[in-house]
Amino acid sequence: SMFLTSIEESKNWVDIEMELGNYTNILYTTIKNTPLMRNEYKEAFKKDYYELKQQLLAYIRSVTKSNIIIPSQNYAIQLLQFLQDSQKMPLDVLTFNYTDTMERIADWAPTPMRKYSLHIFQFHSSISDDIVFGVDDGQNLEREEAILYKSYSRSKKIRVLAQLLESYTNVVYFGYSLGWTDRQYFQSYFSSLTKDKVKPHNITFYHYGEEAYLSLKYQLQLFTAHELSRLEMLNNIEFIDCQNDEFQKPSFLKD
Repeated sequence: SMFLTSIEESKNWVDIEMELGNYTNILYTTIKNTPLMRNEYKEAFKKDYYELKQQLLAYIRSVTKSNIIIPSQNYAIQLLQFLQDSQKMPLDVLTFNYTDTMERIADWAPTPMRKYSLHIFQFHSSISDDIVFGVDDGQNLEREEAILYKSYSRSKKIRVLAQLLESYTNVVYFGYSLGWTDRQYFQSYFSSLTKDKVKPHNITFYHYGEEAYLSLKYQLQLFTAHELSRLEMLNNIEFIDCQNDEFQKPSFLKD
């Protein structure tokens, strides 16, 4: 089983990454007919990009509090504890956070999770490393701006993510919006689940409110090339709204 989380992801994080791509297109169009040479632009763009990443890292580090206390009744803690206790086996946690949020949640669980085998994978690296920050391969960037592609990052672990996703039958998404800028990670995965011969998967999406539900459905529609109904016909897909704070178990793990 897997617990996929992005708990500290900003509500508008995907918008930020998409706007990066839009900004570069506008910027390049504005200056490409000026005397500024392409190579000079490339070097200036690279410098600005690295500076932006460093500023982002500095900000995240400044708001990451080492003494944070997470109440044991926190929804994420309840879910993580339940998944671990019900599986009685190592639990894989896949996160796109840059911070150590998952380790903290594990420590504050009623039964500390570190006594179990909890495998945490940070696919966008961490604030102690060179984070993965940018746009997906679908953005149409000029060659001078290509450094902005996430696929150019030396810190990415996309093959590991693909292999892990292929190995799971039970998957739980929590606090993750399936953002369009991450479609390179999930598009082929969800498309594969619309094929007849694929073993049915149990997939639970935890969301917060109606708008988040509608957004997830729309993203799945796009990721499956408009075969959402087929995805739901061949797999056990459920959506749980955690807005009411009353913890609900994934149906595939209910008694």
